[in-house]
This record gives sequence, C-alpha cells and structure tokens, in this order.
Amino acid sequence: MKKSEKKKNRLGKGVESLFSDDEVADEAVVKEEAKEGTTEDPTKGVDVAALKQAMAMVKAKKPVVSVWSPQIKTCLKYLILTQPAFKESVEAAGMLEKAMKKKYPEVWRRVQQALS
Repeated sequence: MKKSEKKKNRLGKGVESLFSDDEVADEAVVKEEAKEGTTEDPTKGVDVAALKQAMAMVKAKKPVVSVWSPQIKTCLKYLILTQPAFKESVEAAGMLEKAMKKKYPEVWRRVQQALS
C-alpha cells in the first residue's frame, strides 16, 4: 500500500471525500470552462465567469453550507428543544440569505436571475 493510500485510510471516508482526486479534476474543468466565457460585466462589477463557475460547482455537489460556531450551533439546538416545528436548516438559510442580500446585493440579484 502506498503512503498516500495509508494516509487516506487513516483520515476516514468523510474526510477522504473532501480531498478526492475526482473533485479536484471537476473543479479544474469548471475553472477552464469559466475562463472561456465572458469574464466580467463592467457595468455591474460582477465577474460573470466566477458566477458561472460557482453555479457549476454548486450543481455538481449538494448545496450545503457549513460553519464552525459553537455559539450558533448551541442557539439552534436550544431552539430545536424549546420550539416545536423549529427547523434548523430553514432558519439558518433564512439568516444567511438575508445577510447575503444586504451585504452583496448585486451578486445576490445576479444569482437569483441565473437560477430562475
């Protein structure tokens, strides 16, 4: 067994999937395809190639966002325990969407247009 194979086995399947060679190859293809398109919308300041690349990356994988915050996770768990029908992912998505719209309105608008 090669040294790199031993290291992958020690990391476990979850972590191994984060660093799979297939994913790296897919991202390289997406980056190359994005370079071929328009690279910038000068009137809005949104990099169209980067937007296309981001959309292709999300399409290739599940659109999951993870954050490391014991405070946020504790608050969400508390709400799950104290409010029937509380949905952690719905609440977190709503908060992030509101923050993204406020901080990056033009990018948000372009993503909304592209996804509709």
